[in-house]
Amino acid sequence: MLKKLFLITLITLILPSCHIDNNSIDPNMVNETTTNEYSLDYREAMRQWVIRISELSKDKNPDFIIIPQNSSPLFTDTGDVDGQLSNEFLDSIDGVGQEGISFGYDEFNKATNIEDRNYITSLLNVGTQNGIIVLSINYANNHSNVNKARTYDSQNNFLSYVSYNVELIDIQENTINENDKDILSLDDAKNWLCLLNPEKFEDKEVYLNDLCKTNYDVLVIDSFFNKDEMLTNKDINRLKIKENGSKRLVISYLSIGEAEDYRYYWDDKYYDNPPIWLMNENPNWEGNYPVKYWNDDWQRIIATDNNSYLNKIINAGFDGVYLDIVDGYETFEDMEN
Repeated sequence: MLKKLFLITLITLILPSCHIDNNSIDPNMVNETTTNEYSLDYREAMRQWVIRISELSKDKNPDFIIIPQNSSPLFTDTGDVDGQLSNEFLDSIDGVGQEGISFGYDEFNKATNIEDRNYITSLLNVGTQNGIIVLSINYANNHSNVNKARTYDSQNNFLSYVSYNVELIDIQENTINENDKDILSLDDAKNWLCLLNPEKFEDKEVYLNDLCKTNYDVLVIDSFFNKDEMLTNKDINRLKIKENGSKRLVISYLSIGEAEDYRYYWDDKYYDNPPIWLMNENPNWEGNYPVKYWNDDWQRIIATDNNSYLNKIINAGFDGVYLDIVDGYETFEDMEN
């Protein structure tokens, strides 16, 4: 599940969404923080983290796709449309995921406040004007709301996906803008699917078969079918072919701003003796722990070591990564205020 959903504070799944309610975060969540860490520009530290992931990925595969979620405030130095462009950051990414533009920002099936929608759109347009593809995901199952969300996305040239539930647990059958063209880059895509919790599928084979029977241009999925079983290169190659025989992109979810205790890298000793980079458990999302994402040890786990999570994803044959908790900088900013 995507973690930084604006609307979700009530659901815990095998791959849970983790909206961090910053007002509920106790400053004591940081196990140890130095004066230098408190003087960090947390937004710039996140930009540099994403840039590093992009550099490492594209060194191995120049076509590897980087999509940070809910990251449009990082497009400029101030987080406003009239701020100075963060060109290095923009140059490092290919797309941006954005939740709740029209529906689901605050609550499932609820229309997003027009001022919020306009602000989000204005920032996203900074990205589109600089070659960034927007992957929009709204949360609604009312027929009228679904159509309104898709219409707004189409008017703004956003790739549109409307999930009929907040769990992102289903394969929506109503593919829009379906086409039989090969999808070799995000620029070619006309639609996308986000399915990050495969727990409802009987087994991996059923899961893969059901995904293969779709004509979505882009699949955003988790690289693991369950805690212990990562998808293989053979699995990913199967998924890269749409039912109509044309090619598509397969993108892996990757959380870079929180640690998850259901991931392979988790050590049970962290519960009683946490490393310096690990903060206390997110009170809203069991098993999820905000991290000092600028810390070298955390970055080695996720991206910089040869056996990192990122390298596992690259070696499995994914076309890119969908980065979550990119807005984790808000936790640290709010702790200082």
